Amino acid sequence: MSDLLFDEPSAEGKYTGTRCKDCKHIQKWQCGGSFFFYCGIVKSNLTYNGLKKIKCKTPSCGLFEKSEVKK
Repeated sequence: MSDLLFDEPSAEGKYTGTRCKDCKHIQKWQCGGSFFFYCGIVKSNLTYNGLKKIKCKTPSCGLFEKSEVKK
């Protein structure tokens, strides 16, 4: 049985060696004392703000664009 229902459609099964934390589309939201990260491009019906919740260490998708900010 395949898990195609849960695969990211923009990832195309290719890992580019980059992480979500380096993408320019990542958005940091604060809720109380906690911080949550969301993708600014990929939409989700499961979150209250309509954005997909991500973790910084997850492999990036096909929509990855390098951030201009120096760390």
